[in-house]
Amino acid sequence: MASWVCFRCLVLLLFQAAVAVADWDITVTSTSRSQGNQVDFEVNAKTFEIARTGRGVNLATVNIADGSLSSFHLFDTHADGSEALVSFIDTLPAGTLVLMAVRDDAQSNMTRAAKDAIKTCGAQLIDSLSYRGSYALIGVKGGAALDEKTFPDGTIAVASATYSSKTSFNIMVTSTSRSNGNQVVFEVQGRNLTDLDIARGLNVAVITPAGFLDSFHVFDTHAAGSEAFTSFVQSLQSGTLVLVAVRDEAHGNMSSAAVDSMKLLGTMKIENLVYRGSYALIGIKDGTAIAEETFPDGTASVASGSYSSYITVRYDVQVSSTSRSNGDTAAFQVDGEQIDVQAHRGLNVVLLTQEGALDSFQNFDTHAAGSEAFVSFVGALPSNRLVLLGIRDEAQSNMSSAAVSAMKQLGATKIDNLPYRGSYALIGVKDGPALAEEVGADDEDSVATATYSAELPRIWIPGLASTTGQATGITTTAATTTTSTIPFCAMMTCPAESVLIVADMWTLRSEDSAVCCRAAEKDMANVGVRSAGYADGNEAVFYANGVEFYRAPSRGLTVLTLRQDGTRKDSATFDTMGDGSDALAAYVNSIEDGTLVLIGARDEASSNLTSTAISALEHLGATKIRDLSFRGSYALVAVKGEQVAMVRWL
Repeated sequence: MASWVCFRCLVLLLFQAAVAVADWDITVTSTSRSQGNQVDFEVNAKTFEIARTGRGVNLATVNIADGSLSSFHLFDTHADGSEALVSFIDTLPAGTLVLMAVRDDAQSNMTRAAKDAIKTCGAQLIDSLSYRGSYALIGVKGGAALDEKTFPDGTIAVASATYSSKTSFNIMVTSTSRSNGNQVVFEVQGRNLTDLDIARGLNVAVITPAGFLDSFHVFDTHAAGSEAFTSFVQSLQSGTLVLVAVRDEAHGNMSSAAVDSMKLLGTMKIENLVYRGSYALIGIKDGTAIAEETFPDGTASVASGSYSSYITVRYDVQVSSTSRSNGDTAAFQVDGEQIDVQAHRGLNVVLLTQEGALDSFQNFDTHAAGSEAFVSFVGALPSNRLVLLGIRDEAQSNMSSAAVSAMKQLGATKIDNLPYRGSYALIGVKDGPALAEEVGADDEDSVATATYSAELPRIWIPGLASTTGQATGITTTAATTTTSTIPFCAMMTCPAESVLIVADMWTLRSEDSAVCCRAAEKDMANVGVRSAGYADGNEAVFYANGVEFYRAPSRGLTVLTLRQDGTRKDSATFDTMGDGSDALAAYVNSIEDGTLVLIGARDEASSNLTSTAISALEHLGATKIRDLSFRGSYALVAVKGEQVAMVRWL
């Protein structure tokens, strides 16, 4: 057994991560017409800068991640603004933080529909609004008002409250089974979810972190609903709260892919579901189920538990750098387990998931020309991101001043002392302090150890709008302004009996198939792969004859083989960020000559893509696989045994 001596070791027993729960002190002011005729919105003592307020209902939505103004809209309900107000509020996702203040007069022509829409944000006093009266509301779409005030003209209305993004609530899911009432009930925060079209199969309710219904779906897996359910689960973001209950029957034709998709929600008992049995789940996408139960027909299943929008994580991390002449390694550990990555010369960087698993690994050879890429990498990281960094061989010679500054963004204070071929270990936090850092000479080891503890949101995204997949524009009138980017034609799935115009697919932007597609020649079919990088959609989608027929289920390279009629013959996914390269190579090499092969990358596929796997892909006709970048997109359409392929990578 190898042994080593630690010359330079730094141990930090505990670091409480600086990831604060978003608490916002909010004040909304409406002075009334005769007392100044003003409205103001203030968050944490900072007044929103709004270009123009005006008569009627002034409405602001707030980004709950940073307390900033997300959007502002003015609806003149003294005139004809009621209909626009109703339409806008209807578009807001459940849980949106909404501020309203009346200026001048909003009551005269405010319709009943407009008042009902305002009540969906928690308002209870809107019916009491008087002509030219003051009115202030701090509300939540689909929830209760945090504060609300209204007075006649001459008295100022001030609503004030503290909003916290950290929420917790109780949930109960009930499935009675077919012969025992054949009912499904979802209860959140003590209230039954109503107006749901419950039906046979899997009844699925998606709940926002604030405890509101985001969407509801039914997948009849007794019939042909398995494929749709699988696609739906794949589309959910990690950390999403999902409630599932069976009504009538869901077992009969539930495919193995649907069972695997259920397991992505944390289920441990789905394989125990029987014909017409009851089943209830409180699940977390890519997490552990909060509660789950299943019984045969005749017995009800009830899953109950408490959900928190934040989770506490805690794990021990260690980074070691042995220097070139003393072992020439860089290694990373979490809770005593070695992370399986291959360090190379320069800066070796590990990012972890919230749970402490490997998220990504990158190497930047700052002995050569890697400084610029490292600077860009650090710049793209969000604040408070934990970063593990260890040097192997040599990293100092050509490390630019910008790269040194980027290191300091991670909390490094000793990087200026790094010698030629020296050892260096860092446990850093973007825009925060280093948890542990050490630097040594060529014949010395550097080891940094820390216990990382943090309270983190289950869904790591900047704001509620992104959580629910909705977008809000920013405007100063009653008409919403949005910004959109028209995609390249290459992103289009052409209708049946048509194909993409290949020469224009990466130069033309359009959402019109008449622009992007042309009629297919006789005996030709339109088959394709769309791969979107981690930051641009995180998907690999496969289609044929105008129909999307498969989505990559997880990280890495997904390989599909097609029959001559364009139907799927086989599919497999290989995690080439992990240890899937050998299996990928063996699979590709086993494909028969003449087979049509489609390959797409999802999430990350480059980190541990071995030369053996690359060689296997190149035998398919791939010419650009070596250019695949970290979390980049990659798509290949090829025929095994023919050196002709269509590829696109970014």
